[in-house]
Amino acid sequence: ANVYSNDCMIDGILCEQKCEDPEVSYEGHVIASEKPSGKARSGSATSLGISVPLKIRVQCNEYAKDWTVVYITVAVVALALISLILSKKVHKKQKTRKRRR
Repeated sequence: ANVYSNDCMIDGILCEQKCEDPEVSYEGHVIASEKPSGKARSGSATSLGISVPLKIRVQCNEYAKDWTVVYITVAVVALALISLILSKKVHKKQKTRKRRR
């Protein structure tokens, strides 16, 4: 779960985070218990559990939008269009050469 909100142009893409909220703290207890082995044992079955207090502070890390995905997409589309145009020109030249013969 996100503790601090992101401002995204598209879902999960081109996000930025501004740290306007203060540091967030969570407090509680962690319970550690023994995992049963599942093997048949003789004697009485006992288990051990321990509760420990826990405090977590979550700090906001500010970051700006990363435009790399947009630049790569524009470059790929531009290369595809250029190769399509060039292949049509080459194909057209080959047709005209065949007709002249």
